[in-house]
Amino acid sequence: MRKYRHFLVLVPVVLVATLGCTSVNRSIRVEDGQKVEGGLSTVNGSITIGDRCTVKGSAHTVNGRIEVGRNSRVEDLRTVNRGIFVHRDTRVGGNIKTVNGRVECHEKVEVTGNVTTVNGAIHCLEGVVVEGILSNVNGTIELQGARVKQDLLTHTGDILVGRGSVVDGDIVIRRSRSLSDRFQTLKILITEDSIVKGDVIVKDDDIRVQLVVNQGGKLLGVPRGVNQSDIREE
Repeated sequence: MRKYRHFLVLVPVVLVATLGCTSVNRSIRVEDGQKVEGGLSTVNGSITIGDRCTVKGSAHTVNGRIEVGRNSRVEDLRTVNRGIFVHRDTRVGGNIKTVNGRVECHEKVEVTGNVTTVNGAIHCLEGVVVEGILSNVNGTIELQGARVKQDLLTHTGDILVGRGSVVDGDIVIRRSRSLSDRFQTLKILITEDSIVKGDVIVKDDDIRVQLVVNQGGKLLGVPRGVNQSDIREE
């Protein structure tokens, strides 16, 4: 593959080499195997980081998606209006955060900080480890063989803890400030030999939570704020 060193190519997609890159209306791409000593920032563009890359700085955009390839080493990943996608065996040394978009962490991704979105789903696949908090407001949260070492938080999103996943902290349904979210029903499913070590805590009296624990799943803590009639253990 052709390599670019020590300069930027000013085309619709900016190719980055050894230095960081700041743009406004262009997308940014880091080619496979490259090391970048600095951050990546754009406004109206996406950021794509290839396989086996190292980026020693945050990757930040406003109106664009962020995608990181396999076996890379990156720091904070932040966007506002799109999703963030991290492929297998990659280490994120910081936080993953978006506002209006989904977050996907593929197999064996490690995140040393928090994983957060507001309006979007979060999916973590087998071997993913999140050292911090995993949270959203609206959208499903799915753990498929993943581990969250702190709390898992949502306002109105369904939660699936499956395929031997582990949540070391609590599952917390936070109080919503939106009147449109009142009197909703959400479901928490702990299944397939997964373990939640903390409590299930519902802080919003207007949200009905259906808690299902089955197929070898375990809740080691206690349900708090969940109606007894809405708890099913099989």
